[in-house]
Amino acid sequence: MREWTTPFNNYNDIGHSMMTFFEISTLEMWPGMMYDAIDSVSLDHVPIEGNNKMIAIIFIFFIFFTTFFIMNLFISVIVDKFNEEIKKRQGADNFTDEQKEWVKIQRYLAEVVVPVIPVEPEHKCRKFTYNLV
Repeated sequence: MREWTTPFNNYNDIGHSMMTFFEISTLEMWPGMMYDAIDSVSLDHVPIEGNNKMIAIIFIFFIFFTTFFIMNLFISVIVDKFNEEIKKRQGADNFTDEQKEWVKIQRYLAEVVVPVIPVEPEHKCRKFTYNLV
């Protein structure tokens, strides 16, 4: 005997709708859910293949909105907070502008390599000669 069952991903109530939209926004198996929504007719009727193709546009707009806008917003907030924590750990938030400039100059001076040019002494007592025998 065949039995008609409602799939978990449906739009019959708010809870299932929100879970379905969340699953679609993660891009996990969304084409199957879209085809099920396209085939839907009304309550207690058998699905008809390709019944309402305009629902596909809603799915595509929803996916573009969630993946490109919301996910980028979410990622930018995470990166911003990460950069704030890095600055706090380096102590850059506590410095004034003059102190930051001083640290920048000190780092520059630490990187500078001064060439050493040996100068030969001119006094006769200090001259050193090599005897290569």
